[in-house]
Amino acid sequence: MKTTREESVTLRAKRDSKPEKDVRKQLTIRLPLDVHRALKIRVAEEGRNMGELVERLVRKYLVESRQA
Repeated sequence: MKTTREESVTLRAKRDSKPEKDVRKQLTIRLPLDVHRALKIRVAEEGRNMGELVERLVRKYLVESRQA
């Protein structure tokens, strides 16, 4: 059974639809080994992960740069 273009778009939209807060994009950064190691240890001591820290810092930067 062949689907129409409209049905295909609707099916794709349903499949891809997620609440806004769950949508994430991946970001790859390169850090020197010593910085990466120190960061990984520090966030583990705080009970966090590197992604949480990076997100917090990016959000802070966005707020502060908007106020400048």
